[in-house]
Amino acid sequence: MKEYFVVLVSMIFVGGMIVSVTPAGSFQKYMRFLCGLAVCGCVMFPLISGDIFKKIDPEDLVYILKGEEEGLGDYDEIYNLSLKNAGVKNSEKHLKTLIIKELDANDSDIDVCLITNDNSVEIYIERVEVIIYPSGVMLDPRKIQNIVYDILECECTIIYDK
Repeated sequence: MKEYFVVLVSMIFVGGMIVSVTPAGSFQKYMRFLCGLAVCGCVMFPLISGDIFKKIDPEDLVYILKGEEEGLGDYDEIYNLSLKNAGVKNSEKHLKTLIIKELDANDSDIDVCLITNDNSVEIYIERVEVIIYPSGVMLDPRKIQNIVYDILECECTIIYDK
């Protein structure tokens, strides 16, 4: 492929040199036309010779030409997954903020992780994991569990990190 572009650029350069050296008049427009045809021939050569079709896998061609409805399912799935992840991250940040505010703790004392599960219709929070770092070892884990249960009504697991 690299050689193809080198030949194409070379042909454009040589064609430009020929046109600029040709004396002005009616002969120059014919030379410009011939050089344009030569460049177009260089561009079309891979299509005419069939080299480009040898490199395309028929399975890839079928994938490219398949209906848009099948392809849209992939986009819907990607969109829903990214929406779910963004919602979980925002919920984790909000819950962490509420816990920190309630316990009068520092931002670096704890981390919150929501464990979600989804059935075919909705996403729900299975449990919450609160990671307590050494700087927050004095925080009351029962109070954290009560805060989480009051807000989300789900199980809360406390994990102490080293």
